[in-house]
Amino acid sequence: MYNLEMAFIGVIDPATAEGVLAGVYGQAERRAGRVYEILKVMSRSPVALNVSMELYGAIMFGKSDLSRGQREMLAVVVSAANHCHY
Repeated sequence: MYNLEMAFIGVIDPATAEGVLAGVYGQAERRAGRVYEILKVMSRSPVALNVSMELYGAIMFGKSDLSRGQREMLAVVVSAANHCHY
């Protein structure tokens, strides 16, 4: 029998974030108008969250043979395949 209970991960709320985390949350709010749960889940490791966001920025906005539209299209297709909202 499987245990179907969801794991609980304590997150740091944007209203109480400090330092690097407050900066990442602020960027998220300016970019998307809110802080999505995927960022909040990573809030216990602000350095890893910051590096993750830098990687995202490099992949989506950095120099590439793929156009910005092609990169977005790939992100949407992968998200759909993973049943994940993008």
